[in-house]
Amino acid sequence: MTDVQLVTTLCFLVGICVICLGRVYGQELNGDTESLSVIEEGEITLPCTAHNITDRKVFWFQKEGFPLFVLNESYTTDDRFELVRSSDDDWGLRIHDVREDDAGIYRCLLNTNPVQLKTLYLDVLVSASEGEDVDLYCDVRGNPKPLVSWGIMFRSLIETARNNPLAKPFLAEANCQTKSSDVSGTGMAAAAAEETSCEFGSNKYYALCGFGGILSCGITHTAVVPLDLVKCRIQVNPEKYGGIVNGFRLTVQEGGMKELAKGWAPTAIGYSAQGLCKFGFYEVFKIVYGNAMGEENAFLWRTSLYLVASASAEFFADIALCPMEAVKVRIQTQPGWSSTLREGFPRILKEEGINGFYKGLVPLWARQIPYTMMKFSCFERTLEALYKYVVPKPRSECNKSEQLMVTFTAGYIAGVFCAIVSHPADTIVSKLNNAPGSNFVSAAKELGLKGMWKGLGPRIIMIGTLTALQWFIYDSVKVYFRLPRPPPPEMPESLKRKLAQQQ
Repeated sequence: MTDVQLVTTLCFLVGICVICLGRVYGQELNGDTESLSVIEEGEITLPCTAHNITDRKVFWFQKEGFPLFVLNESYTTDDRFELVRSSDDDWGLRIHDVREDDAGIYRCLLNTNPVQLKTLYLDVLVSASEGEDVDLYCDVRGNPKPLVSWGIMFRSLIETARNNPLAKPFLAEANCQTKSSDVSGTGMAAAAAEETSCEFGSNKYYALCGFGGILSCGITHTAVVPLDLVKCRIQVNPEKYGGIVNGFRLTVQEGGMKELAKGWAPTAIGYSAQGLCKFGFYEVFKIVYGNAMGEENAFLWRTSLYLVASASAEFFADIALCPMEAVKVRIQTQPGWSSTLREGFPRILKEEGINGFYKGLVPLWARQIPYTMMKFSCFERTLEALYKYVVPKPRSECNKSEQLMVTFTAGYIAGVFCAIVSHPADTIVSKLNNAPGSNFVSAAKELGLKGMWKGLGPRIIMIGTLTALQWFIYDSVKVYFRLPRPPPPEMPESLKRKLAQQQ
């Protein structure tokens, strides 16, 4: 080995060590990786700027450790690379006559204490003439696996899309480079990519999903309090209130229009708490259970995954909801009882203790867990079917408004099934909270099989609309906060290969 080769090898090893130490103990000069672009055969200076570095030495490394300059001395035979001082605070790397293979990662390190490290990504743009063949490559990273959409756009359209939060493409981070595909006319081929505000499955992701649940459940349930009040009264006293029209008429006749707003406060608080746990924990359990199952089984058994994850989430959500639900039902269905939350909550606590808030928990689980299992699994599979069989183009080609309308449609279909599945238990809950001292079995016997289905009509209208709006609001929150929104599930490549081998 010659002296030059030996020194180069040592510098390479030193570079790797210094970069590793810089990552562990060092200080980033300007935060995240900076991306720069230059046209092939052009010239560019990569900055390495920090305060008070007049007497310091600099290292420049290319592509994970290959040394270009070590302690200000050149260790490359390529004279296109030049170390330049534009000011006392900058040791820049100038590249003349830039070539396509110069693209990649560059790092500069300053021998300060602590070591100061800066990482840059250089993208070399290759021009093409009309009729010339070029290959376009897109290096994509992200979790979940991102999608890339290729298209020809004018720059003004791209800038408009970037400035519109509801029209951004929903794809993940991508660095797209061009090599020598067939380009005709004037245009630009681009991989549309949206920067998400957080990583899929991170604490921030779960927190914002929980916030979306608060808004979706709290707003929608509070908005339908009048319909919910009439529905509860029909369930508890069907002889008096009869159907939905007569129920509204008698309610307004007895207490005026303000009677329809009874129970709004416990509804808003209770269902906001439920939404936090329902949607937040669903995302947690879906990811945890999916990872435990493995990619292939998570796809094959995805309906079971949705069912188990949603049931687990609703178990905790109902514990959060139950106290407010007990207050709400009594306010709405017991004439002469307290008419506000601030009166009703301490009254139950004084008369019945903590058990008074949770005596309806078991029937609430019996109502809400099947409801939520149907709500999430039916929504997920309906959404998948709509994109596969109804929507005339792939989800990746739909804009945000179109995606949200598909979400609303899938939510309404799921809501109809939810109302039917959970209605008998809902009737028993209303009866229980209206009759102190009763239990699940006695309430069911008193109602009878036919009585358990009273009020189904208004509940289908209420739950269908409510579920559709919940999914719409929840998905809108994800769009607004730029959360990762994975596309409908697709069969993993490994499973495709296994099935192909079996055939």
